[in-house]
Amino acid sequence: MHRSMSDKGFGVPEMVGKALLREGIAPGEGVMVAFSGGADSTALLVAVVEAGYVPTALHCNFHLRGEESDRDERFCRDLCATLGVELKVRHFDVYARVASTGESVEMAARELRYEWFDGEHAASGHPLLTAHHASDNVETFFLNLLRGSGLRGLAAIPPARGYILRPLLDVGKACLVKYLSEKGVGYVTDSTNLQPDFKRNRLRLETLPALEAQFPGAMEAVGRSVSNLRRDRDLLQGFIGELRNEITLPSGEILLASLIHDPLGTLKLYHILDGVFALTTVEKILSRHDASGKIFEGSGGVRYLLDRGKLVKLEHRDGESGRPVIMADVLPIGEFAPVRNPMEMWLDGEVLDGGHRWELRPWRHADRIAPFGMRGTRAVSSIISEAKIPLADKGRVWVLVCDDEPVWVVGYRTSRRFRVTPTSKRVVRLTASFDSH
Repeated sequence: MHRSMSDKGFGVPEMVGKALLREGIAPGEGVMVAFSGGADSTALLVAVVEAGYVPTALHCNFHLRGEESDRDERFCRDLCATLGVELKVRHFDVYARVASTGESVEMAARELRYEWFDGEHAASGHPLLTAHHASDNVETFFLNLLRGSGLRGLAAIPPARGYILRPLLDVGKACLVKYLSEKGVGYVTDSTNLQPDFKRNRLRLETLPALEAQFPGAMEAVGRSVSNLRRDRDLLQGFIGELRNEITLPSGEILLASLIHDPLGTLKLYHILDGVFALTTVEKILSRHDASGKIFEGSGGVRYLLDRGKLVKLEHRDGESGRPVIMADVLPIGEFAPVRNPMEMWLDGEVLDGGHRWELRPWRHADRIAPFGMRGTRAVSSIISEAKIPLADKGRVWVLVCDDEPVWVVGYRTSRRFRVTPTSKRVVRLTASFDSH
């Protein structure tokens, strides 16, 4: 897709190698590759081998497409045997998870997949490579554009997040298919990707080809725009961080004086507050900067008090909801029997050692958690938003905190910290319940 690749004479293995070297990973080192058997992940796996790395392929069989799912697994086994690559296969019962959690099939599969990937990374320490490529970036850009996203969404897929690396983001789909053809390597096709039943599929199969036909080179141009947007987003975040530090007191109070007469003051404050308020609300805050006692409530239940030129972040109100009661049971590892119960959490027995500091409190906007089964960290506010909790109830979410780090958004998400592993000797089961009074 990008002329920058072909004009410089770079092939797929060279692009993969350059991307991994930028992350400090040299040839000869071990990596994991998420391997479905499709064209994208097959090209990635072959290129990783050709670039001199030592991959372990991870294949998920979700059994969602009957014989086709088993066909994909057979292909992955055969190709890995030919390449001399270690293959790990995990079978999942997606529908059982859906029945217990109420998640969509797509979300359940994602959760299962990343729970496994997270465990493999914890055991090996190796980064995981996924086959997201330039064409995926363009699709993500358009999907976010149609949702009305801001700069963060329009910057599309980041090249790295936590232990997940995406070394093909500068390589187009056509280049990957051509590379496999030149190497004489086949691949499998997921039939669901050919059905225009989902928004991304319709975009890929119908909308973008029509746009490219009317405006040749459009997809390549959009790819360049995505790269430019990501660059500008990183620059903006750097400037906003500096400005936030300049106008925030050690107590956390935000001074508004320098923003009141600034033509860009509203936009700057919007970003300083991480977008928890609509721009119209931020305008009201600045227009009433001399007021005292006015409280503004934003997304995630976050609240600020306007106090004569200062914004003071408020804690959640006491008594908004019954405080959850958490019971703990210490059990031998043989009794480890997790179920998909949002009111239950399992921990490695090591959590009892080391004098950790624990606190159960209402969530705060700055809270972030390292979700079990997912990479990196996530804002608790995002988890609450995705759970579609009514605005009136968002301030009633509780978090269990260990050493100032949220480890359980009670009823919604657990952390991978202290997760149970094959080496665990004992486990701790936490069970939460709410007082009805």
